[in-house]
Amino acid sequence: MLSTRKKVERALAEGVLIDITYESAKRVVTERGVLPECVWEEDGREYCLGFCTLRNAERTFRLDRIKEISP
Repeated sequence: MLSTRKKVERALAEGVLIDITYESAKRVVTERGVLPECVWEEDGREYCLGFCTLRNAERTFRLDRIKEISP
């Protein structure tokens, strides 16, 4: 089974949208479509910058807050 990071990196390489279930810092869970733009690690946490179809804007997502992901 691929890790969340590997799935995001694959979508980034292929230029495809991923569907995620994301839990915010305030514990609000949302379903979003995201087109990944980059992935990085900072201070021991992994992040993805991508275009979010729910907000129709670029957003940053912490990978450990992605509860479900599908290509």
